[in-house]
Amino acid sequence: MLYFFRNISKTIAALFLVGCCSLCLAATHYTALIDAGSSGSRMYVFQHQIDKKKIVNIELLGSQKIKPGLSTFADDPKNINNYLLPLIDFAKKTLGSKTPERAVKFYLLATAGMRLISPHQQKTIYAAVKNSIKTNSQFHISAIETIPGKYEGAYLWIAANYLNQSLTPQKTYAVMDMGGASTQITFATNNSAGSDNNLHFLVDSNYFNVSSTSYLGLGQNQARNQYANDPNCFPINYPLPNDKSGAGSYSLCAKDVAALVKNVRKISPQIPANMKTFALSGFYYLASSDPFHLTGDFSAQTLQTKGTKFCATNWANIEKQYGNNSHLYSYCFNAAYFNQLLTKGYGFDATNNFITTDSISGQSIAWPLGALIYSI
Repeated sequence: MLYFFRNISKTIAALFLVGCCSLCLAATHYTALIDAGSSGSRMYVFQHQIDKKKIVNIELLGSQKIKPGLSTFADDPKNINNYLLPLIDFAKKTLGSKTPERAVKFYLLATAGMRLISPHQQKTIYAAVKNSIKTNSQFHISAIETIPGKYEGAYLWIAANYLNQSLTPQKTYAVMDMGGASTQITFATNNSAGSDNNLHFLVDSNYFNVSSTSYLGLGQNQARNQYANDPNCFPINYPLPNDKSGAGSYSLCAKDVAALVKNVRKISPQIPANMKTFALSGFYYLASSDPFHLTGDFSAQTLQTKGTKFCATNWANIEKQYGNNSHLYSYCFNAAYFNQLLTKGYGFDATNNFITTDSISGQSIAWPLGALIYSI
């Protein structure tokens, strides 16, 4: 497995020569990268230059997402071609006719959804993906694979700190990522002891030792599925799969979920207490939602306050107030789960503030950007 471009045992050199004049730059490079997540696949189209093995002038030309996740085709790989065609066409249209397709490096990098299916099913799906790319484009296929969770976390950590201009020693921020099937926690550490979760790499002549841990099965969707019939974790009168109704008790839901965090998965404190931390993806979507309005930052305490009120509201009133939002039903559980993960799992104080956003300076925070940076 490539683990995206190279094994970690190979030291990498990368990145940024901001402000280099255009006359110093090598030819423009193009990358079409599909993030194949658990709930959908998103195509990213990048262009950039490389000068003396440093990446410069990274530009996201566009992105487009489709649903469902690639892993849903485990028993139906023959339909993968039709599934991917909109993304392939989008990439070709975005690059334009002046960009030779043979000059475009193509990657499909899958995350937690594909980690949940068997190696045989993955192999069958990836064969269909390769055939689709070869049939519908002349892109140069560089990698089609499932990446380990710790790399997904590391790529997002690189992307967030790069956009935040904090990708330098003694300045980096920690990153927490909440996906549908897995959750990641990544931060720079002085602990260089051998660990399955530690990654070591060079970025722009700076050496980083990073701890990146992924918990497969603890993404918000996978975790919530384990409590689908727990009335405490859904708003009052929400119809449960077992034909009973939600009771909307945030405190009891938090108590129920604590067992998953502490007893089943035995999550322990990780991020240094004084390190600034980005809480991204699922954390952001909940915090910034209409019922919560926790834009900019939030704490476990504010999640509890907002979650308690939301859970105790009648489901009919929630639907009436917030309209057509397919994620509304999940907010009671998510608030309790995130609170317990942060406090009982990662060991944060309930008042600790986390920075939550989906972009910096107008640019989306997404791990494919970090993967591109890492690859040089």
